[in-house]
Amino acid sequence: MSDAADATREPLPAVLMWLRTDVPGWEVVVVDDRSGLRARGSQHAVDPVPYALSYELWTDARWATTRLVAHAEGAGWTRDLELTRNGNEWTSVSAAAGEADIASFDGSGVRAPAPPGIADPEALRGAVDVDIGGSPLTNALPVRRLGLLATEPGSVVRLGSAWVLPPTLEVVASAQTYEVLSGDRIRYGDAGNGAVIEYDADGWVRDYEGLARRVAG
Repeated sequence: MSDAADATREPLPAVLMWLRTDVPGWEVVVVDDRSGLRARGSQHAVDPVPYALSYELWTDARWATTRLVAHAEGAGWTRDLELTRNGNEWTSVSAAAGEADIASFDGSGVRAPAPPGIADPEALRGAVDVDIGGSPLTNALPVRRLGLLATEPGSVVRLGSAWVLPPTLEVVASAQTYEVLSGDRIRYGDAGNGAVIEYDADGWVRDYEGLARRVAG
């Protein structure tokens, strides 16, 4: 695993915090969105097992994901992932230690235990965005990249993403739909659910129906 994410810890100018509304948990992220996105976040939840996830995320100036470095841990286990996008290709480097029987929730049910990393690289071909399960932050990526909040109500965008499932850090392809309802509300659907998401003027999630609400930032 690369240690590049730990090489520089310069302060980032803004912070966002969400409380989970589906399970006990929260997420705190410091961000710099002046030229694309640089984000450092931590996520904590109790389902499907109690875990802590820390991550660092980079996009290019167009808000297309370039790299994610993540570390998850719980009682007796750790999982690590470095995920990189280069054009249409996604690659990963991963590691696991301790308890092997760890599973993730994919929005519709608990998956079979799986190692960290990309399950099927070919299925991710053409995906531009990373989506961290349970993270309202990553629902900003396609919205900012495509300028969806400035489009006409009724506009629909369908895309694929690299879905990182905590706490195993398994990476799978996810088909997603963003339907613009108004200037600040989008109906979002993926393989696991459908929900209305409310955004602020900067494109950050304010309220994600059934998942989380923002309490700071």
